Amino acid sequence: MIIKNEKELLNLFVDEHDIRPYFQEPFLNANYKGEVWATDGYSLMFVNCECLGGEYPTHRLTKPKFIGESCTTVITQDALRIALSECPQVDEEIRTGEYKKCKECGGRGEVEWEYFDKEGLSYQRDFDCPCCDGSGHSDEPITKKTGKKVPDKRACVLVDTMIAAVGQMSRLLKAMELLGVDEVRHTITSKKDTNLFIVNDDIKILIMPYKSEGISAIVKTRKVD
Repeated sequence: MIIKNEKELLNLFVDEHDIRPYFQEPFLNANYKGEVWATDGYSLMFVNCECLGGEYPTHRLTKPKFIGESCTTVITQDALRIALSECPQVDEEIRTGEYKKCKECGGRGEVEWEYFDKEGLSYQRDFDCPCCDGSGHSDEPITKKTGKKVPDKRACVLVDTMIAAVGQMSRLLKAMELLGVDEVRHTITSKKDTNLFIVNDDIKILIMPYKSEGISAIVKTRKVD
């Protein structure tokens, strides 16, 4: 199987904002000959490099242990779309690529510090803002509404025993669309640890269950056994 849109597909699973290089972009895993990985630490796609045409940097990561239960559930695109559509819907917001100005320094990146010596004389200097480390902006990105409705990110989808974040299931659906496959097999299920989805012999996807508080809703997928 040759993947034509490999960049778009693999970039679904990385986090370009993470400080760790192996989370920022797909890479060839030196620990597993012939496997290209794409991961953000919460989900992972690994692909047989023979299906890919691009060149990738090399890093080393170890696969998590599977301690969940075996299952044989088939998850279809339609099942995921139905589950996502039944989640509470909110206005879609996307990043603009810019960040909000730091409230402390007003976007300057510097603040004036004053020091008084033992004789009462004052000294003033400009230094990097301690709140934004001199960047001039906060960690909060600027977003804009697209006019579309999307599932509330606090909603979850129940897949066998796994409570999955709606973002993870949306990502899985997008990957299936890009690959042109109608179904994947959920073969290892767990409430707390790694879940395994198999696309085919060359492509597998690992997803961690949702563990945070504040879940707004849980929607059950329609399954095909």
